Order: sequence, then structure tokens, then C-alpha cells
Amino acid sequence: TTQVPAPVVTVEPLVVNLDNLELGIVKNFQYTITNHGLIKADAVNMKLPTNHQFLTFHYEPVVGQLDANSSVTVPVSVTGGESGRHRRSSGGCISGLTTYSYDCGGTKHK
Repeated sequence: TTQVPAPVVTVEPLVVNLDNLELGIVKNFQYTITNHGLIKADAVNMKLPTNHQFLTFHYEPVVGQLDANSSVTVPVSVTGGESGRHRRSSGGCISGLTTYSYDCGGTKHK
């Protein structure tokens, strides 16, 4: 194991199966955001799609500070929308993004 003097932030799970989500059905799941580094991560923010054609995501995107060697769980609910199952059966991907910053020698890095 390498000890890193910076935040090393990961998100799990990497994949959530939403293929069978029907119109109006809600699926609940959790993301775990972990800082494996030796210093805190500041302004941790998770972003999921806000303009998806068939899915609506509900969650609290701002995590805030994440201390070294700690984790936080972000509950997410997603609602299937109009024509959801048929359209998604052809495949497709939904991307998310987690951002953070940290201070190193008085300089803020993002």
C-alpha cells in the first residue's frame, strides 16, 4: 500500500443497473465516496445528469469536507420516465462526476 500525501477520492459502485426501470418506478441505491489519501478533500461535490431524457435523479450533491481515510454514503433515488424501458433496452451509458479540492502549501488544487 502506498501512502499518498493528497486526497485520493473514489466512488463506488462504478455501475448501477437501471435497464429495467419502468415509467414512474423509483429505484433507491447508494454511492460510497471514499478518501483513501492522507489529507482531507474539500468541497466534495457529486454530479449526476440533470437533463436525462428518461430518468430523474434525486440526491444531495454537496458532500463538503471528506477527512483522510474516511467515507460518506450518498443516497440516490432515480425515477423512470416516459418510454424509459423500451428506449434504454438498446443500451447506453450515464456518466457522473465527483469533484473536490485540497490545499497544498497554501495553494488550492482542484
